[in-house]
Amino acid sequence: ALINAYSQYSGVAESKIVASRGADEAIELLIRAFCIPGIDSIATFGPTYGMYAISAQTFNVGVKALSLTAEYGLPSDFATAARGAKLVFICNPNNPTGTVIDKARIEQAIQALPDAIVVVDEAYIEFCPEYSVADLLESYPNLVVLRTLSKAFALAGARCGFLLANEEIIEIIMRV
Repeated sequence: ALINAYSQYSGVAESKIVASRGADEAIELLIRAFCIPGIDSIATFGPTYGMYAISAQTFNVGVKALSLTAEYGLPSDFATAARGAKLVFICNPNNPTGTVIDKARIEQAIQALPDAIVVVDEAYIEFCPEYSVADLLESYPNLVVLRTLSKAFALAGARCGFLLANEEIIEIIMRV
């Protein structure tokens, strides 16, 4: 019932949604499912949400801590800098800056990193829904979108998040 209701709300098919104990659990599931401890790494663009690095370090996965531009956008060399990372996390709108990255720029990142899973954390997307990339899930098999009910819905105590992705990624996540 929860996934059905979120599917109707988000416009994403039920088969592309996993409910999790907050977006933090979804971050951990992605790292556990797709990264080999002691070998693989993730990439983040900071300043950003700290749990990406904490979760990676907990599972002995390396962290490429890259920087956003002075205007808090993706740097021009983002693809080169993130190359080799299994997961590339982009928080949009960003936490803690509150800034947004244009949807077209995120789509460029998804296209430029075909060997990585690009994870767009949309925890705050209800405050600017026009920046969501959830509608791109059909076009890009390497895209994952994270959502939560903690922020705009004021349900942090409920610990309810969602991972949105293609069915192949969903199947792997469900194994974990």
